[in-house]
Amino acid sequence: MDVLRRLDARMLEYSHGEIGWDVFTLEYKVDSPIDTVLDPESMEKYLKLFRYLWQQKRVELALNKGWMRVTGGVRSFLKVTGEFLLFKSNLSLTLYTHA
Repeated sequence: MDVLRRLDARMLEYSHGEIGWDVFTLEYKVDSPIDTVLDPESMEKYLKLFRYLWQQKRVELALNKGWMRVTGGVRSFLKVTGEFLLFKSNLSLTLYTHA
């Protein structure tokens, strides 16, 4: 529970065109005696790393969404072409038996 107490979610200043992903950050508050090890420079590195990983998560979600759209389209395409081929084979059987 101590870890959650130290976490702080913040919205940074944003400019035109930025969304929540771009301005959201998690800040970890440290106090004594931990602040002797995790100095302000280390905490700045933590924030940079967090922003990088957060951006990667955004990319992952966008890629997953695109992948789901593509695979859904492929399934629809295969279903339609499969039905067409079935119709075509039934039609040729019908034509062949009536000839």
